Amino acid sequence: MDLVGHFRAIARNWWRILIVSAVVAGAVYVLDGQRADVFQASTFLRVEPGRAQDALPSQDDAVFLAATYSELAGTKPLLRDAVAAAGLDISPREAEDLVDAIPAGDLGFITIDARGPTASESSGLANAVAEVLIQDVVTQQQDAIDQQLGPVRQQIQDVQAELDALPADASERASLEARYQALLQVEFERTTQPRNSVAIVSRATPPGEPYSPRPRRDAVLAFLVALVLSAEAAVAIRALGDRFTDSEDMDEIARFTGLPVLAAIPRGTEAEAIEAFRILRTGLLAVPAADRPRTVAVVSSQPGEGKSFTALNLARVAAQLDSTVVLVDADLRRPVIHLRLDLPREPGLTDVLAGADPDSVMRKVVEGEIRFRVRESGAPLSERPTQYRVMPSGAAVTDPSSALGGRTFPRMLDTLDQPEHLVVVDTPPASMFADSLTVAAACDVTVLVLDVHTSRQRVVKRTIQSFQQVGAHLAGIVVNRVEAPKTSYYATRKGDLKSR
Repeated sequence: MDLVGHFRAIARNWWRILIVSAVVAGAVYVLDGQRADVFQASTFLRVEPGRAQDALPSQDDAVFLAATYSELAGTKPLLRDAVAAAGLDISPREAEDLVDAIPAGDLGFITIDARGPTASESSGLANAVAEVLIQDVVTQQQDAIDQQLGPVRQQIQDVQAELDALPADASERASLEARYQALLQVEFERTTQPRNSVAIVSRATPPGEPYSPRPRRDAVLAFLVALVLSAEAAVAIRALGDRFTDSEDMDEIARFTGLPVLAAIPRGTEAEAIEAFRILRTGLLAVPAADRPRTVAVVSSQPGEGKSFTALNLARVAAQLDSTVVLVDADLRRPVIHLRLDLPREPGLTDVLAGADPDSVMRKVVEGEIRFRVRESGAPLSERPTQYRVMPSGAAVTDPSSALGGRTFPRMLDTLDQPEHLVVVDTPPASMFADSLTVAAACDVTVLVLDVHTSRQRVVKRTIQSFQQVGAHLAGIVVNRVEAPKTSYYATRKGDLKSR
């Protein structure tokens, strides 16, 4: 499916997409409203790496320390102390789920987010974590210095003891005093060396509104997400589906079938349907006489798609042009033409195939024509009788395919094929029986009827290929039961539009 088809599928299903999105947003809003309030407060910390007095600060050191101390803030011992300091009745495991320590990119800052059932609990927990973290950093560095200075201090004590044991004029005393001073200098330097520090930049304050739930915000986000997902779902269903839609674009059907759409029969008023059949009639008959088809097979892939309806009403509107129209019911399995016109089924086509004269089985039908009135003027266009002849199917036969498959049927069409005649032939479903292939091969042109509600794309495609393989001339497609167009015309008639 190309980009145009992608957006066309979304446009055709816009109301479904909106309904689904609205339902999802409403459900999220209701569910959010039932959840308990959760407040969140944040404390911001700055990390300063230890450095010599004249050294420039290192941003990399600050970033590394921020990441390290963020991990430290999430440890259970620190959280246990923070919970105790905040006076909260929760376990360190629960605190792990409530506290997030996040280093701020490459800036050397830490954000401590704490959540709680009340505003004061959330801010108290955030500040307590920050304060305990600061104290832990100080304690860790002091412990590290004490560990480093342990051997130095022991040596200082040992040298001091030796000095105390020597007489004041002992020759060794000078060297011991020099060593003693050197050890004191090492102790002083290590004790006064720069240390890393963590300081509070902004203390957490009790938030004015809950962090969650936020029904309106969540409902809007859910609506937008559902809008995108349902739109793409509509596109996927359209791409993977095997049915046409009642809003199918005629150009898209033409591209899919590789055949022109001769007419689109709406589900609206009789006037709209008859006008569509007049368009079909014009497409078939408004050509030079030498090229004008005189025998038309009306076929469909499956039952119920409207081929008999199309054949009958095509014959009726063609008869309005003063043409001699013959409607032949070649559906020898489940014929319906005689039922819709209230005619006897016998004699008919099977009798002609057995040797009877075609004229002897014809039934003449006389009907009143539809009267169209323009809504603005109210003037009738025309009103005169419509006459055409019908050849019913005749008596049932045991092997319809053999009955139609010989040379008798084409010869019968030749006797009816006169310059002023139009022969319209109804057929059985092409996907179920081979009869329609035989009939179509014997006619000048074939018209394929599909129903946007019931026709399946793969079946239609196979049907078209079958007719092309037997050499039938497929003139185009008639799309049945499409969305009714807006019109400024209405109609009354003597008699009814023949049933679909």
